[in-house]
Amino acid sequence: LRLIGIPESLGEGNMVSVLEAWLKDTFQMTEFPEPVSIERAHRMGRPRQGTDKPRQIIVKFHHYAVKAAILRKFQQQRGSVTFEGSPVLMFQDYSAALMEKRRSFHPICAGLAAKKARFMLVYPATLKIYQDGSWSAFTSPQAATDFVNASIDPQGVD
Repeated sequence: LRLIGIPESLGEGNMVSVLEAWLKDTFQMTEFPEPVSIERAHRMGRPRQGTDKPRQIIVKFHHYAVKAAILRKFQQQRGSVTFEGSPVLMFQDYSAALMEKRRSFHPICAGLAAKKARFMLVYPATLKIYQDGSWSAFTSPQAATDFVNASIDPQGVD
């Protein structure tokens, strides 16, 4: 998982044990099939000079089922998850190439969200748009834009 918003005050030395305890408390982990056990956790990149923005943390769990359960719990509590008063975001950690491909859909997703259209970006990088009772899937941002311009909004989406 990729965690965003955990303050830099959390040191590297005790990061695994602190994150395990925080995840158990935050998501009431008593009902999970396996105990919360983190194999490793580390921050991305070098410390930043002159900024309060903390570096992202990458967490690798011993059990996939626990990671999946944590992501589900986070989605249910989205917007209310904090660490020492700082808001925290969680994302699946994808490769740089896949992140770039998913990022290429952001302009069309923003336009669809503004129009309150029903859509989802699914793994690995497929945009699904709901219209007239069915889903249409697109692996290319250009194909999705053409579809939206032709059938959802005559004015187009940038």
